[in-house]
Amino acid sequence: MRKVLNDRRSTPKALMVFKKECFDDIGGFDPMKYGGEDTVACFAARMKSYKTWSFPDVVAIHNKPIGTGHAKGLFKIRFRQGVGEYFLATHPLFMLVKSARRCLKEPPYGISGLLRLAGFVYAHYLRENRQIPDELVQFIRKEQLDRIFKGNKIPGEMQIEASE
Repeated sequence: MRKVLNDRRSTPKALMVFKKECFDDIGGFDPMKYGGEDTVACFAARMKSYKTWSFPDVVAIHNKPIGTGHAKGLFKIRFRQGVGEYFLATHPLFMLVKSARRCLKEPPYGISGLLRLAGFVYAHYLRENRQIPDELVQFIRKEQLDRIFKGNKIPGEMQIEASE
């Protein structure tokens, strides 16, 4: 399965490797109702000043598209991913930008991002509590806004050198 979009700051759960100190410090993986345990772990690690990084040269074969869960059909999957984004505390402006980009880069082209955005808005009206602490919500949203307004650059202190 070819990954459509790649973020060097994040790694899928099945491929994650932690320093024991980091894993213990972030409290391991917390099961999330709508998925995203790996995303929360990456954000929590960065919030505690650990570096997170993916290695695109490491090839992994997934038997199904990442993030599909048990949903049937691509439309339902994209909608459900939007619901998950809400519960991962995605900033609304970041979600808008991300949705526009996904319309161009992710099947079904043209509506993929709209389905995600619809799921995000729907989840907002569910009024269900998020499972992540407010401190982490604030960190996630600040990082996302920085990505929008600073050109999606990885900060110097988060860069990983080849020798690491």
